[in-house]
Amino acid sequence: MCLTGSFPTELCKLVNLTIIELDENRLSGSIPPEIGNCKALQRLTFPINFFTSELPKEVGNLTELVVFNISFNKLGGRIPPEIGCCKRLQRLDLSQNNFCSELPNEIGTLMQLEVLILSNNKLLGRIPSILGNLSRLTELQMGGNQFSGGIPRELGWLSSIQIAMNISHNSLSGTIPPELGNLALLEYLLLNNNQLTGEIPSTFVDLSSLLGLNLSCNHLSGPIPSFSLLQNLTSSSFLGNEALCGEPLPSCHRFSTLSSSTDSRSSGYPIGEIVAIIFAAIGGLSLVLIAVILFFLRLPVEAVAPLHDTQFSSAESGFCILPKDGFKVNDLVTATNYFDEDFVIGRGASGTVYKAILKSGLPVALKKLTSNREGSSMENSFRAEILTLGKIRHRNIVKLYGYCYHEGSNLLLYEYMSRGSLERAASWKILQFRLEYKVYDSSWGCTWALLSAPRLQASNHSPRYQIKQHSS
Repeated sequence: MCLTGSFPTELCKLVNLTIIELDENRLSGSIPPEIGNCKALQRLTFPINFFTSELPKEVGNLTELVVFNISFNKLGGRIPPEIGCCKRLQRLDLSQNNFCSELPNEIGTLMQLEVLILSNNKLLGRIPSILGNLSRLTELQMGGNQFSGGIPRELGWLSSIQIAMNISHNSLSGTIPPELGNLALLEYLLLNNNQLTGEIPSTFVDLSSLLGLNLSCNHLSGPIPSFSLLQNLTSSSFLGNEALCGEPLPSCHRFSTLSSSTDSRSSGYPIGEIVAIIFAAIGGLSLVLIAVILFFLRLPVEAVAPLHDTQFSSAESGFCILPKDGFKVNDLVTATNYFDEDFVIGRGASGTVYKAILKSGLPVALKKLTSNREGSSMENSFRAEILTLGKIRHRNIVKLYGYCYHEGSNLLLYEYMSRGSLERAASWKILQFRLEYKVYDSSWGCTWALLSAPRLQASNHSPRYQIKQHSS
């Protein structure tokens, strides 16, 4: 059954009372100043209750007090400095309350104090350096407050501290004093969640009894001292310190590279960045240039070589690639009177050749190939042959001016040879008649064209043609 109500002031009339223990009840209200009348009290504990208001200064009258525990209540305000009068005090626990003042220096005069627990309040200001005089202190718990400033180096004088030193979750700054390395009996050191800077002191090698260390969530830097005591700890003991490196954290080599880069930026000479940008730009331009070159290398030749300025006309009858003179396929049809027999100058297995005189007066030979069954699109092989013929230039090979597709037929536009075919020139009578005009030059020219054929076939698209003595 839990006690309720307020603190029983009648207890204070018992002047010889040495122990008051009211732990874990539902007592509330304030602690009455009459508590100071119990001058024989050696043990006063009432943790886990609902006491409020401030701790009365009359507690300083309890000069025989050895244990004072009022943790887990709702007490607030300041800690009365009169508590320093309790010179026999060995255990003081004010944790889990709402005390919001600075820690009075008088606590540092309690020379018999062995356990000091002030954690999870709202205590502020600096940690009094006088706490270093508590030579019998075995446990110091001050975490979860609002202490600021540096860690007093005098805490390194607590030679008897053994159980723990916890000053985590405050706003402490500055470096870790190397004097903490003197705490040879200390088992747990908790400095995490502060704003500490600098390196971990090498004197920590002397913390021979250390079982746990937490330095996480600070601003520490540099390498973790290379001794087994620290390197055997888990990485969670050091996390949250961006510039801290070495076992059990990643190697310091990476951090030295980052540091050099940071120094370069801060000095106004970001050499690494400039070099990286230059190489990236060069690499990007090279890739673009290669892509452009490959694009043009892969482009098919879409125009016959001799037709320097070709025109494409897409009429309903088909398409046409013709010389730059600019005539249309209808001009060819009209010039041959719709491919009338009167204009035929030759026939062959592949088609019929017509003579056509264009509007400009230029005579041409128009070869109409056999009907294409594929409708309005030319075969790829035919296109490749036309493109190759357009590139060939030889005095004994007829020039190809252009080609068209018209109403199901492929039309080839050649240079008109007014003197007829080789067959005609090779007949004996004509050869005898023409000897003085060196007709044999044509035969030599034909031979030269045959010798040139391998070079013309160097292209993958170069066709292989039969050599005939007539033009059709």
